[in-house]
Amino acid sequence: MHLKINRVLVKQLFGFLNYELQFPESEQLILTGPNGYGKTMLLKLIHHAISDNYTELCKINFKSFDLYTNHGHVRYFKNGSVLKVESFLYNSKRIVTYTPQHNVNDKVFDREVVRSILINSVRLNNESESDNIITKQRHLLADKMKSAKKLIQLLDGLVIDLFSNIHKSNDNGIYEFLPEMISERIVGLQKKLRPYAELGLLDNSSELINASTSQLYCLPNSTQVLSDKLAEIFYEISLHEDFIGRVMMFFSLITRKKFAFKTLYITPDVGFAFSNHNNTNIPLELLSSGEKNQISIFFDLIFKAENGTLILIDEPEISLHISWQKNLLKEFSEIAKFNHYAQLIIATHSPDVINDEWDISVDLYDMHKIDTGNK
Repeated sequence: MHLKINRVLVKQLFGFLNYELQFPESEQLILTGPNGYGKTMLLKLIHHAISDNYTELCKINFKSFDLYTNHGHVRYFKNGSVLKVESFLYNSKRIVTYTPQHNVNDKVFDREVVRSILINSVRLNNESESDNIITKQRHLLADKMKSAKKLIQLLDGLVIDLFSNIHKSNDNGIYEFLPEMISERIVGLQKKLRPYAELGLLDNSSELINASTSQLYCLPNSTQVLSDKLAEIFYEISLHEDFIGRVMMFFSLITRKKFAFKTLYITPDVGFAFSNHNNTNIPLELLSSGEKNQISIFFDLIFKAENGTLILIDEPEISLHISWQKNLLKEFSEIAKFNHYAQLIIATHSPDVINDEWDISVDLYDMHKIDTGNK
C-alpha cells in the first residue's frame, strides 16, 4: 500500500510557529500562505522524514514534528543537535536517537514501499544552476535512450523477420491477402512502433511502420506462423512500454506548452533539444527561465519519480505565464495516471495554480499559532 499523509503537527517551527494540519482526502494537496509561514520548510520536514535523513532534519529549526500516515505515526523531537525519533509504523514501536557524533543507520520507513522526491523550483532562480540541471537531465535522457536502443535491437530484428514472411506483391500468383485478423494486429503493431521510429530507436524496421496492410500478401496456411511471430513482438514491446510511455509523455507535455519559436526533438544522441523555425539548434541556456522550469519539473516527475513515490513540489509557478500556471494541476494529474504517485503535495503562492481546487488546499495563514515557549 502506497504511503499517504493524513495529518501533520509541528511545534515551534522557526522557534515560534505551531501548525496542526489535517490533509484532505486527495491525491493532490496544496499548501498555500504568505511568505515566511514555512511552506518550504514543511515540505523539507516531510521529505527528510520519509527519506530518514536525520542529518538534514537537524538543520531545520523546530521542537517537535508529528507525521501521521496510512502506515502509522512517526514523532520527531529535536533538542539542540540531538534528534529522537519515535516510530509507530507498521504496527510496531521503534526508537532512534541521532546525534552528529553518533550517526545511525536505523531507518523507520520501509524503503521498498515508501519513497519521496522534493522538486524545488527555487533552484531555477540561479541561471547557471538551472542550465546545469537541465543539461544533466538532457544527458540522463540520452543515456537512457542509448541503453534502450541496445535492448530494442531484438525488437527491431523481430519486426524485420515478421515482414520477411509478408510480401508486397503477388506477381507469381502463389500468395494470398493477409487474413483479416493478422492484418488488424499488424495495424496495431505499427501504431505501437511509430513512437519508436520517431525517437530514432529502430535502425532497420522503421520504413515498415507505414506499410499499407491492404496490399500485403502471405503464403497460404501461414496464419499460425505469423500469429506466433506477432505474439513474440508484442511481448517484446511490453518490456519497453513503460520507458517509451514516459518519453512520449515528456514530449507531449513540453510540445503542448508551445515554447515560443522553438521545436522540441528527442533522439538517443542528444536526449532532448530544441530547434528554431530555420531548423537551427537552440542552446539550452537560451531558453527562458519559465521554459527551463517546466522542463526541469516535468522531467523529474516523469523520469525520477517511481510508482508509489510521494511527490513534493515547491513553488512550481516560478517564472510561468498565468495560463501555464492554471494548467499545472491538470498536467500533474496526467503524469500521475501514468506514474501512479502515492500523493502529490504542492507549496504555492499562486491562486492561478490552485485555480478552482480550493477544497484540496490548506492555508498556513489560517492555521498558524504563535508559540514562544514561555507558557
